Amino acid sequence: MGVPRRRQGDSKPPALWVPQDCQFLEGYLWARKRLALILVWALSLVIVAAIARAQSPAQRGTIISGSDLGFRVERQQSNRVMGTFVVRINGEWIVAEPAPGAKALTLK
Repeated sequence: MGVPRRRQGDSKPPALWVPQDCQFLEGYLWARKRLALILVWALSLVIVAAIARAQSPAQRGTIISGSDLGFRVERQQSNRVMGTFVVRINGEWIVAEPAPGAKALTLK
């Protein structure tokens, strides 16, 4: 039992009819394989970039100086001024908190 052939004069092909020229189907499958290969390649680039970024050394703290560092005076007693250090981040003044393990200086 073979594949039914299309007879001359038939308006519709038989249910299992396969065209003699499969170039369109071969081209379509080739394009799908190529697209799948491109997608896999792009995904591999994203994965490699994520792994490389995760292995790069972490940045240390940013050094702030000049116009980005300030002292907000809260009160003044005779020759002493009391207040808080502030830093400017994105145009907004934010109270600076000491890092863990930092020791305050004492005057004696």
